[in-house]
Amino acid sequence: MVSAAVVIALEAAGFYAAHDRRDSLAPRHLFAKAAMLTTQPGFTMPRLPPAERNILEQTARLMRPFKGYLADDTQSKIMKMALRDTFEGFAQFRALPYLAGQGLIARPTTSAKARIGYATIAANPLPYARLTLRYAIDFWATNAFAYAIVAHGAKPPVFTPAVLNRAIPPWFKLFPKRHGDLSGALVTFPAYMLLGAACLLLSLWLAWVWLRVAFGRLSIACLSPATMLASALFAIGQTNIVFVSMVNITGGRFLIPIFPFFVLAFLVWLQSLPVIRRYSPARD
Repeated sequence: MVSAAVVIALEAAGFYAAHDRRDSLAPRHLFAKAAMLTTQPGFTMPRLPPAERNILEQTARLMRPFKGYLADDTQSKIMKMALRDTFEGFAQFRALPYLAGQGLIARPTTSAKARIGYATIAANPLPYARLTLRYAIDFWATNAFAYAIVAHGAKPPVFTPAVLNRAIPPWFKLFPKRHGDLSGALVTFPAYMLLGAACLLLSLWLAWVWLRVAFGRLSIACLSPATMLASALFAIGQTNIVFVSMVNITGGRFLIPIFPFFVLAFLVWLQSLPVIRRYSPARD
């Protein structure tokens, strides 16, 4: 506790030595979710004041080529996994400055971005849930963009207006013909996707075990300490994945901090099979 308090105090001191106040990233992320929801099937325009409605309508028009790309079944599904992430990043940082620079909107305030995001999510609960689920899967799509190029020969799309092409991963533009540099994706992408599937299946199995406990079908005394530890580790990891998928983009930088939880949970589980043990009551 003391160590944590010292780290927090030092971080705060360093921050306020260079800045006057902290700004929340939530409005930016909420607006980006609204932008991505305009690309989803079944999108409903929320009720907003005229100026804020215009911002969302102009954003939807800007994102329309990407919506068409997502709806095109001939395009690589794996590349779509990668571009959903990068286009939400585009919506976070580039969409509004571009629209304002074109004179299509007035640059919105922070509170306006938050209101647009909240209203859009509230008006589109099912598209938002589907998008969150897709992101929870995309969370494990490490090197999906490179894998689609190397394994499937997919080509990055070219959008109009050209500003949308800024959502294409910038490193690809540095060596678009040097695909040998991308060959590691042949290993990393399948490996991470399989690990994600294994983590999800084991998490669901553990959830089933605890549901049996909750409904009295299984005594908690029958659960080994390893089962309880693995359950806690998986719960932490999966809860983090769902939360990040709800509020932000996916990506390796969000997976790395929680990766040890899944590794430790698997090691605990594998070393203690069977994970449910029938303990007999202690006798005096």
